[in-house]
Amino acid sequence: MKKKLSGSSAQGRRVEKSVKHIPDSQIDFSDIPEATDAELKRMRRVGRPASGMAKQLIAIRLSPKLLSQLRKMAAEQGKPYQSLIHELLAKAAAKAKTLEDRKKALEEKKKKALADREAAKKAKEEKTGEPKKD
Repeated sequence: MKKKLSGSSAQGRRVEKSVKHIPDSQIDFSDIPEATDAELKRMRRVGRPASGMAKQLIAIRLSPKLLSQLRKMAAEQGKPYQSLIHELLAKAAAKAKTLEDRKKALEEKKKKALADREAAKKAKEEKTGEPKKD
């Protein structure tokens, strides 16, 4: 099996430079027969189906050990490893958001309790006419 050359490799760049680009207008299509209506009806779009929720392609660096572990987990669950990584990241993000929301709510509750204590202390001072000692 021949290795696919990447444009980012030195060999791939050399190959790209040596291949002459031909514009579409100069390509001879005369030896290709036209498709019949029946053939056109049978044709299907190739590639992934268009969905409203297309995912964005990114590049991340993972340790080989972690990647191996994720691939094994995905194989055990019968799903592609990238889908598993997506699910794990989504769960972790949701959990982090929940923890962040809980932390904010707790901080607000503490601030309210402190404000209520201060208001009660001030009300008591006004009622008795002297400052309360802590």
